[in-house]
Amino acid sequence: QVAACDEPKATPTKNVENAASSASGVSSSAAPQVPDGNQKLLEFATSNDVIGLNPAYVEKRLGIPRSKSANSLEFEIGSCQIRYSVEGTAITEFWLSLGPQCTPNIDGERVSNKTTFGDLLRRSDAGEVSATCLYGCGNAADPTILLSYSGYRYNNFTEVTYYTDYSQAGDTLSAWETAVRNNLGLAESDYIEDYTPFMDAKNPPALIRNNILRMKVTDIHVTGG
Repeated sequence: QVAACDEPKATPTKNVENAASSASGVSSSAAPQVPDGNQKLLEFATSNDVIGLNPAYVEKRLGIPRSKSANSLEFEIGSCQIRYSVEGTAITEFWLSLGPQCTPNIDGERVSNKTTFGDLLRRSDAGEVSATCLYGCGNAADPTILLSYSGYRYNNFTEVTYYTDYSQAGDTLSAWETAVRNNLGLAESDYIEDYTPFMDAKNPPALIRNNILRMKVTDIHVTGG
């Protein structure tokens, strides 16, 4: 699942890592190395500058796509799965699934499938943690937890969202649902007609947030302004 223009980027505000690491209890993980050829392709394929480019040019740079339609292009670079959304003659966003040797540079941050939400928040604490759904989620997709960074002028308003998967998030989502129920004065068995407090939930309680900091990133969504 998972994009921008030519302005130079400023370096995001960094936190004092030792203090943040102590607070979160999470340690940073080194990204694995990948072959230089694939890494160079990946640097282009996952840069902010790919947003707004003509898909024909991107295809020329990256080679034959795994699949192609009027609205999307999909590529596999090493163990990175990349899907671009296309509107007219421009790429508008991309989704990236992280394989074991996938180490993209996303808006100035090197990530891998060993990168945790805690790692990302120690680098820049401007991200917002949320859950796609806690209750009444339906069958469209498994609910999950994400970390979102809004775009700013310095990065051409590129927005980045990091996702974990349900296998990591399931128990924490259940605990978060219980916390929301408690705040609403509801028991575990109480039926709820209004799902609003459980959709796109934000600001998890401290204990739940600590669990979230340890979760590893599986997918990334990038879109441009």
